[in-house]
Amino acid sequence: MAGESLNRIDDTVLVREAQRGDRAAFEDLVRRYDQAVLRLALRLTGSEHEAQDIYQEAFLKAYRNVGSFRFECSFYTWIYRIVTNLCLDHLRRKQVRKEDAGVVVNADGEEFSVIEQTADDRPNANPERDLLRRELGTQIGGHWIN
Repeated sequence: MAGESLNRIDDTVLVREAQRGDRAAFEDLVRRYDQAVLRLALRLTGSEHEAQDIYQEAFLKAYRNVGSFRFECSFYTWIYRIVTNLCLDHLRRKQVRKEDAGVVVNADGEEFSVIEQTADDRPNANPERDLLRRELGTQIGGHWIN
């Protein structure tokens, strides 16, 4: 327990020095938590490559925002939140890309987008057609044409 308390005091000193522009102090914080950050990112993403990208992004974000750190929590908790949020954002973007992909290979081996090949006949699905419909409606007396 005493070691944990000592680490928090050391972190506080290092953060305050980093807030004053001491890059070496921030580098000490990075060295102290780099393995924990990498392990967390790896556990959340499941990919070593993605974990390394998030690791770099997390410490860069922490460096840019260390001036706004208010000591309401430990530095470890703060960097842990940054990593967690970056991982969640990354996973959301990755999921959206998967959903948007919709690429199929036809019998000739050519890829095409299922979404682009599927007609969407909902009234408001085609903004251009909807605009033309409105303009035409305005020209013939202000009534909507459906």
